[in-house]
Amino acid sequence: MEDQRLVRLAQDYGYLTAAQVAKAERERQALADRGVERSLWFMLMDLELITDRQARDLRKHVSSSTVRALEVEGHVFQGRIGSGGMGDVFRARNAQGQEVAVKLLAARYAHSDESLRRFQREARAGMRLQHPNIVRSLSAGETDGNHYLIMELVEGQSLKARLGEGSRISEDEALNVLVQIADALSYAWAQGVLHRDVKPANIVLGAPRPGTDEPFCAKLCDFGLAKVWQRREDDSIGQLTGPNLALGTPHYMSPEQAAGESDLDQRCDVYGLGASIYHCLLGHTMFAGKSSAVIMYKQVTETVDLSQLTSALASPGFKDLLTRMLHKDRDKRIADWAEVQRTARDLLGRRQSQRIALPVLRPTPGISGSRIHPALAGAIERAGSATKRRRWLPAAVVAGAILAGALVAWTALKLLA
Repeated sequence: MEDQRLVRLAQDYGYLTAAQVAKAERERQALADRGVERSLWFMLMDLELITDRQARDLRKHVSSSTVRALEVEGHVFQGRIGSGGMGDVFRARNAQGQEVAVKLLAARYAHSDESLRRFQREARAGMRLQHPNIVRSLSAGETDGNHYLIMELVEGQSLKARLGEGSRISEDEALNVLVQIADALSYAWAQGVLHRDVKPANIVLGAPRPGTDEPFCAKLCDFGLAKVWQRREDDSIGQLTGPNLALGTPHYMSPEQAAGESDLDQRCDVYGLGASIYHCLLGHTMFAGKSSAVIMYKQVTETVDLSQLTSALASPGFKDLLTRMLHKDRDKRIADWAEVQRTARDLLGRRQSQRIALPVLRPTPGISGSRIHPALAGAIERAGSATKRRRWLPAAVVAGAILAGALVAWTALKLLA
């Protein structure tokens, strides 16, 4: 099994000790007893016993997918660009030069009914949703025993990678993420899809769209835990997917998810997005804990400390919005995506209107006067000379006063003599 190979390799490299592996195994079993299935490797990552950098190094030596076919649907694999809990993602190109991302289900999950349902759910949800802030799923299938999903290739990095270790993003960037992902989740909910795993790792920051002033185009991905409904003939909403044991990621999980409730709706995604924005602004998650079980318990029982947002935010309305998005009681939490979108857009618009850029003229190092207009060069030089004269003026006045005083004293002594 790949997990075992990764763990052994991590121990060989000195990344892990036997005691750390045993600790992760105890936590994994504790979650399993509560009905939440996690792999040993997931627990090692979740407990931060293995860093992202170490995981990437180890993944270079272990591939979680048995790739017998080097092409799917006319797309030839160009190389692996990432790995996740369910498998590997490859860059691929077709004969017309178009590039896509191809996700292959890990070989160890190929015979797991639950894993296959999750993989198919992601494909089904992704192909139903066509939105500029959602990574598009283009096709899915199976070849030579490999289950694959062909997706839009987004050149960029995840929000999780952007945040790094304890880093944060600016208030304007956080508002842009909030506006764009709220648009995506609102659209998904209208189409009968509830994501259930909104977090920085599932948000990709790509290049801004042409004709916009956005700093990036944020795209929501990984609908593997999504709850999908379909419209039946009587136009009522019927559940398409069964309950899933893996309810989300503890740090961003809503209280009702952590408590194991099944009647989830858009309010759990509102909470997940709020928790993600909190992380963006402060550089850390809302709750800390030595295990996933501890964090899930805190999500249900402890009130998040939002006081730190007061000093971190210039816009008081932003904190108010996050406070309402992160309310423990979902009946008091914002339930309308339109309200989230409207408030976030208003906050972003006000910040942009208040930002006034004033031009500052100063000499540019390394650029001679001949490369700028002579009149402008002369003005800059005169301004600089005047500044220097003003800088020395107080010292000159003091020196003159001392000299005058000395002269008067010398004259008086001569007269007395």
